[in-house]
Amino acid sequence: MGKWTQFDMEVIKVLRREGIFEDGNTQKLESPDGEIVVTCADGDQMPDMFSHQCELADKGGWPVRPHVLSLHGGAMLMAEDCPLYQEFRVDELLLQHIREAEGKDLKGIGTVFLYIHVPCGAAGLAKLNLVNQIVFLMRAKERVKEIDSTNKVLCFVHVDYGTGRRRTYFISYTKWMEFWKEKASRLGWR
Repeated sequence: MGKWTQFDMEVIKVLRREGIFEDGNTQKLESPDGEIVVTCADGDQMPDMFSHQCELADKGGWPVRPHVLSLHGGAMLMAEDCPLYQEFRVDELLLQHIREAEGKDLKGIGTVFLYIHVPCGAAGLAKLNLVNQIVFLMRAKERVKEIDSTNKVLCFVHVDYGTGRRRTYFISYTKWMEFWKEKASRLGWR
């Protein structure tokens, strides 16, 4: 598990206040064939992220059928410029697994859930703050949409506040991009 920074805590406060981080349980899930879930392998966080994913499917009345792809760093690894494990080309590996899982020959799943979490040990090793992680998460979404533009791709940020309190937030690509364009420089985030 990674270590909290004051900057990351402030980012969370700002993004919640601005409505960029939305309660992750309110999302309308449309996954008649299940979901491809790309998340971090952190054993301290995975149970909560996994149960959240199953709960979303169950609440939506869809089959609980998560097809999990999990490596340290989670979905942000698919961003071409994410510095984590570049020498192993994990971005291409994860994207290939998504191609296969969405294909009719394997699972036929057209809904993809992308997760990052904070604090994240892998991100900490690469000196990535939460803003960096979100930027990579959004670039990962763009790459997943390139595979098949009809895929529904949703992004989530799992937060372990410590003291047993955990929350999963939905982050809209559109809202993030507007916020990034309008306010990130003013906040000193670029």
